[in-house]
Amino acid sequence: MVQNCWLCVLPCLFASLPAQGTPAVAPSPASAGPSETAFEAGYAKIREQMARQKWVVAAQDLQALLAAHEKQLYVLAQREAIVEDARRCAFGAKAIPVPPPEKLISGKLEWLDRGSHRVKLSYGKDNLADFAVEEGEHFEVLVHPLAFANDYEITMRGKGGAGYAGLWFDRIGDDYTMWSSGAHVDGGYLPALLAHYEGGKIVRKFREGQPEVGAYVCRFVVADREILYYENDQKKVAQKLARKKRPFGSFAVTRAFDEIEIKGTLEPGWLQGVTDQFVAERRAEFEKDWRPKEHLPEWLFEKPAGKTARPKYGRSIPGVGVLSVSDEFERVLDAYKEAKWREVRAVLAKAPADSVPPLTHAFVDATAAWQLGNLVDALAVSERALGLAPEDSRVRLLRIDILDDARRRADALALARQTAEDDPGDVQAQERLVVLLLRQGDAEGAERHVRDVKIRHGLWQQMQSLDQMLAMRRRGPAWTRTFTYTSANYEVSSDIDQKRCSDAASILESSLTRLKAQFGQIKEEQSKTRFRVFLFAGEQGYKDYCAKILGDAPSHTAGLYSPVLKQLLIWNVQKREDMDRTIRHESFHQYLDRVLVEPPVWFNEGMAEFWETAKYEGGLLQGGQVRRDHVALLIRSKKDLVPLAQFVHGARSDFYANAQLRYAQAWALVHFLRKGPSGWQKLFPKVWTALRGDAPLREAIDGAFAGVDWPRFETEFWEHLRNLK
Repeated sequence: MVQNCWLCVLPCLFASLPAQGTPAVAPSPASAGPSETAFEAGYAKIREQMARQKWVVAAQDLQALLAAHEKQLYVLAQREAIVEDARRCAFGAKAIPVPPPEKLISGKLEWLDRGSHRVKLSYGKDNLADFAVEEGEHFEVLVHPLAFANDYEITMRGKGGAGYAGLWFDRIGDDYTMWSSGAHVDGGYLPALLAHYEGGKIVRKFREGQPEVGAYVCRFVVADREILYYENDQKKVAQKLARKKRPFGSFAVTRAFDEIEIKGTLEPGWLQGVTDQFVAERRAEFEKDWRPKEHLPEWLFEKPAGKTARPKYGRSIPGVGVLSVSDEFERVLDAYKEAKWREVRAVLAKAPADSVPPLTHAFVDATAAWQLGNLVDALAVSERALGLAPEDSRVRLLRIDILDDARRRADALALARQTAEDDPGDVQAQERLVVLLLRQGDAEGAERHVRDVKIRHGLWQQMQSLDQMLAMRRRGPAWTRTFTYTSANYEVSSDIDQKRCSDAASILESSLTRLKAQFGQIKEEQSKTRFRVFLFAGEQGYKDYCAKILGDAPSHTAGLYSPVLKQLLIWNVQKREDMDRTIRHESFHQYLDRVLVEPPVWFNEGMAEFWETAKYEGGLLQGGQVRRDHVALLIRSKKDLVPLAQFVHGARSDFYANAQLRYAQAWALVHFLRKGPSGWQKLFPKVWTALRGDAPLREAIDGAFAGVDWPRFETEFWEHLRNLK
């Protein structure tokens, strides 16, 4: 995984909206099936036109279709989808010209071969906007976002004594080769230097000396197994540097240079991302000014006559409302509001009888147990709360979440249906049912339910955000040009090009074949549906889509898989190898979602981390390559880690709140179970079998690890990790 993955579960999709009053107009009554059937048929043709980028025709046909079905409830119930499609058609019809890359970057692009992505690119002191700035100890470091795909040449010119000129190239994280002119700093000097670094530390020096004083030229030719160093425009090689076979990385500089020139083959991600940023900015400008009511019939935005269902219960804590409360009651409520779950349980355990109302006691205790990952207690205590208030939607919603996490999805779905029906005005109850329907793959059922809630219960505005999400889920990203490649198990769409779609599908298919061989087939009824994958040309388009469909734009992620939307989303990071790793990581989540019900988060993320580095060994795709970054982090942060006996039961909230450490620990635990001592390797099939069963999650994990000597397990885990280092 290149950056932290976002395994989106959408615990609460949207905040509740206030109920609205009754409008002044009423629609004509909805006719029976034929009229609605005709509308759906007409709308399906419009979506086909949009898929072919026939924006003007699609917009015209949409207007005609709305006119033919004026004020029908089945039309009004799809308002958000209609608005979304009208917006896409309007933007697509504008046909905004996209400038060539040389107009979108600050550097001077001397030439570009669009087929091979070979470039000649140069920068002076005044055109450095393409670089990101990082603060160093003595000077700023300017990091270029490009990544080299093959052999390249990089030349830097400047004047010695003009400051510390530094060039870091062949750069992957803290591994790089460095050349510097040296400089006088704080009464001393930093030496002129040519050296290899690994992990930020020098592993070999080639040259070291006094700072440069005159004009200098340094040129490096980076090839597969060697680096050639030329100095001062001489044609003779001044130094040959051995190079490990690995990806070609990127480069960074300080400001103390006059000119830097790059020749070579780039990974396409940088220039494609620049174009994506331009298109995203134009789309944002368009959407800021585009007003749906100016382009669609007025009646589409009028709420139909009729009563709006009101929630039977507020959002306060059940049982709260007594006139006088005990000190323990106040402490519990304060800890609850601050999400101090261990404190909640500790206070409740010592509170005198009747100091906290029984319903509040059970509800708050069940919530805390659930948040801490103790599903056995959460199930028992939430059942007690439900017995005290069997019709209270707040208690039911908590019980639904706990049942779902405990892998009792059928029970959770049944209670969610009952709650949505019994308390139709409770927006969270309606949302929770929609999420559960989506997670079990019933997107059509989710869409029907949202429309039904609007028509039957008058929640027109309250369902707006949810319906918008469903509309986008069906349609995917709002690209004006879409390339799609369909393989046996995947439908890959992108705004990059057709080849990237087919390349991604090839990676996905080979990965899926190996996963099925190692871990098991997908259920027959699920295997008939292709996995949906969207590859974005740049980060901005990825973030914009996530913000609209998930309600948030996840930061520091190269991709995500949503088990709610059943979509795999990847953006075009600069290095193709990193993008491929992200595809493997997220595709593992996508596979596991069809094989296991509610796997523990450490297993899901640890296995994805284990699998993302997979390489062909002995003719088979094998994961589990040593992750030096994870090993170093864990050894450095050992005192901050939770014991493994606790980690295997850890809560999802804790995992993602401490993501960097937890991802590394999850990878290491999986690596120990898969690649560690043979005795512990025998434990992995037990874990896998237990998780594939029907037992509640904690019982499944306890059963898999039954009889484990945890102190010995922990000791040998760390021995395994140190041996990897």
